Amino acid sequence: MGGECVYVGRATSLRTRLSSHRSGSRDLSRSTLRASVAAQELGVPRGAARQRPSVMTAEQIAAVTAWFSAASVTWIECMTQVEAKALEDRLLGSQRPPLNLV
Repeated sequence: MGGECVYVGRATSLRTRLSSHRSGSRDLSRSTLRASVAAQELGVPRGAARQRPSVMTAEQIAAVTAWFSAASVTWIECMTQVEAKALEDRLLGSQRPPLNLV
């Protein structure tokens, strides 16, 4: 994660959105981003990472949680949902973040 953009998203409540991604829960099915981290960092198939009940081990969940603990978050505030969507689309096109599913 050497400072590169790995994910682009938008939310009306950043606190709620980040808490779902940074939770230490074994249930990765509630966060596509956490499942994507498991797939990229651990080689776990996304379908297995999103499965309910979880088939992830405590060690795998700890590795995903540690990845999020080490990650830094940057955000840009937008005045409207339309502006936020347009910015998200531009950033997805220019940054090509590896954890976004396109």
